[in-house]
Amino acid sequence: MGGAGSLIQDVAVIAQLMKKFAFIGGILMVLIFISVALRHPRPPGVAPAQPTNLVVTFVGYTNTSAGSTQALFHFTNATPRSLHFRIMSLDYKTDSGWQAAPETPYNRLVGSLDSRIGFIWPVDVDATNTVWRVRVSCVEQATGVPGVVDRGKAVVNKIKTGIPTQIFTGRMYEILSSDSEK
Repeated sequence: MGGAGSLIQDVAVIAQLMKKFAFIGGILMVLIFISVALRHPRPPGVAPAQPTNLVVTFVGYTNTSAGSTQALFHFTNATPRSLHFRIMSLDYKTDSGWQAAPETPYNRLVGSLDSRIGFIWPVDVDATNTVWRVRVSCVEQATGVPGVVDRGKAVVNKIKTGIPTQIFTGRMYEILSSDSEK
């Protein structure tokens, strides 16, 4: 009987150790999940055109009733999330390369765009015999735990100020529009 009692004690000790290891393993899995969910977004860079970015396409030229010429750019949010964008520069091509047009209130634009939504942006240009393009900086709404935190902050901001806000801390990238040279 002594051997069987010892065996039962050994099995009980092993069962307790297995419970401890399972508990520690569960905690490790939760920590790994949190660390992956909270990873930092990639640094900004010029992103290749792909259907998961903001897409900006040159459409054509038009004349205003005041007689000025405008280049038309179509913005489409091809991402599954809302994004915040900022026009970094309106560029024109010269023999020595691309140059930024002087900044005016009309060739800079900042805004938010919901998923799968688009609009046409007219911008005054000097000439139609020059190639034009737009450089845009984008930040998407975060996903996962950071996205939940951002939405929580937005709710708190609305409660404090009464003004609805959106917070964008997700993927950051820059894109170039197609240019006016067809």
